[in-house]
Amino acid sequence: MATPKTYSAMLKHIAELQKQAEAMRIKEAAGVVKRIQDAMQVYGLTAEDLKPQKPKPRPVKKEPARKVARPKRAAKYTDGKGNTWAGGGSMPVWLRELVSQGKSIEEFRIQKQE
Repeated sequence: MATPKTYSAMLKHIAELQKQAEAMRIKEAAGVVKRIQDAMQVYGLTAEDLKPQKPKPRPVKKEPARKVARPKRAAKYTDGKGNTWAGGGSMPVWLRELVSQGKSIEEFRIQKQE
């Protein structure tokens, strides 16, 4: 077949090729359908078997959070009964109660030994 020399001739040629391509697609699809039907019969498959299966989600293994090792701070306050406080964060209940009873926080400060 000769190459079309004008734009309109090329459009006609494209239209003809599209018709031929569609006819070939229909013919080939019929063969594909026949092969699928034969395979379904041989293997005992149903249309339900051909539906896409949702993949099972993989269980996600979470690594335990890594704890950041913080150095222990030395105790600055004690009540002499085993309760201590390093002076960071909220004041512990035992010390708060003693201070509310009128005692000075300095009474519970641990003296540095040199």
